[in-house]
Amino acid sequence: MSTETKPYFTVQDFLQGFKFGYFLDLIDDVKIRDGSAKTIQYFLKLAAALLREGFLNVDPASSKVQPESLAWSKAFDGAAGQISLARRCFRFIRWLRSVDDLPKVLKTDGTSFIGILKRLNWCGSMTAMIVEDITTLGRLGLVDKNKTEAWSLLGNWGWFVESVTGLVIQLQVVNQALNDLNAARQALRNANGDDIQPLVRRAYIAHTKYLLAQILLVKWISESTASSHDLGYHNYTKTSMLLSMISAMCTVQLQAAKFWPGRKAYQEK
Repeated sequence: MSTETKPYFTVQDFLQGFKFGYFLDLIDDVKIRDGSAKTIQYFLKLAAALLREGFLNVDPASSKVQPESLAWSKAFDGAAGQISLARRCFRFIRWLRSVDDLPKVLKTDGTSFIGILKRLNWCGSMTAMIVEDITTLGRLGLVDKNKTEAWSLLGNWGWFVESVTGLVIQLQVVNQALNDLNAARQALRNANGDDIQPLVRRAYIAHTKYLLAQILLVKWISESTASSHDLGYHNYTKTSMLLSMISAMCTVQLQAAKFWPGRKAYQEK
């Protein structure tokens, strides 16, 4: 009798379960690539800031930051700047999508609180994107940089308005998603067992939507804090860098969900 045991997980099991088409969809998506680049960018900025302060590398005798740390800090800052410019280039004229969304925004009730917030959110987003393009032209040397950077404050205000209104709107979305989830769970508890499969699927859909709504809420919280820093409302620079990195990771997660092989399970009703 053989005593050989089969491993719990093999490479063959991984290759059979791996959806290569899903992976290709992810790396081909612009928002995922931008979010991934933003994550790396702010990781480098945060690492550079910590190294400048002597994080894990201070001379015990003089309490001064080691030259190696300062060199790495400068290298990380340079790399972060290059990534930032690259992101700006492939995000150029992305405000055209918002122009296409304008008719849908105008259909919202302009007298309701949420309707007003949605219109303000659109205006803030559009302002931030257009100003970003203007300043990008300056950083590329195509226009006088001193003139284009004067628009930065307006762009920061646009980003702040977009973030805060997005946060308030998303709070309502999360609350509605939670109500739907509780209703689905209650219906599942009251089921007699004869036809429970549709109720299980309904609860699964509600749970998935609630999870995604929470991720988007975290993104808007992070964006609101980071944008308020750029306007000078607080000086927690490293915290803002960390939150910008978290916001980027949330964007990647939310966008990746659109390509998830089982996405139809929660998109269909």
